[in-house]
Amino acid sequence: MSHWAEINQDNTVLRVVVGDNNAPDEGQAFVESLGGTWVKTSYNANIRDRFAGIGMRYDQEADVFVKVFPASPPDDGQLWEWESDEVGWVLSAEVTDETP
Repeated sequence: MSHWAEINQDNTVLRVVVGDNNAPDEGQAFVESLGGTWVKTSYNANIRDRFAGIGMRYDQEADVFVKVFPASPPDDGQLWEWESDEVGWVLSAEVTDETP
C-alpha cells in the first residue's frame, strides 16, 4: 500500500488516500488520475517526518508535513494552555474553587 496526501495551493492537506503499490508507481498513477496535487506520505513516518493528516501543512523546503495550530487559544470560555508544538492547545488542569 502507498499513502498519498492531496494538498491545495497553500500546501494544506485536504485528504489522505491509500493506493496500491503492487507495481512500481502504481499508487502514484492512481492519485494522479484523480487530479490535484499529491505528496506521498508514510503511515510509519518513514518519509516526511510524520503521517499526513487533514489540515496539516506540507513544508516544501523541509519536505515534511507539519501540524498547524491556531495562534490563540479557542474562545469558548474555558481555560486553555499551550502544551507543545506537537500537542497544541489543551484544557488547563488548573481548577479554581470559588466556594469557601
